[in-house]
Amino acid sequence: MESETRSEARAALVGLVRWESPLRGLIQTASRYDQHAENSDTYSGIHSDNSVPLDRRAVRSVLERCLSGVLDVKELPEWAFAVHMADGIDIGVAIDVGDGGRDEAELDLLAQFLFEVSSPELFEPVTAEVCRRWLSRMG
Repeated sequence: MESETRSEARAALVGLVRWESPLRGLIQTASRYDQHAENSDTYSGIHSDNSVPLDRRAVRSVLERCLSGVLDVKELPEWAFAVHMADGIDIGVAIDVGDGGRDEAELDLLAQFLFEVSSPELFEPVTAEVCRRWLSRMG
């Protein structure tokens, strides 16, 4: 994959993580690059060299913008599903706590958030109150 395409793919994933523009377009663009990467010989290169992290800060920003009305809370499950399924997005970071040990709390919290919010039919409808609770848990 050309470096220009790699940078475009990374930009598409960053846009999705940050939810920078209308969600439908972000998902389509990110999915197109994921599909292209899966069908190319450079699949591992695009997703290992150019992976985009999802951390608490990014989730807090999305939740805050949902609560302020900048983003639509009703679209949050679709965003969470797209982020969870995108191969080029790394969810959480295991924190090195020394002695070879790792704290998986960040990864676990973000994975739980994405799973629960992307599956309101299994848990609860996503509302402003749900956003507030998750925002509190994200610290």
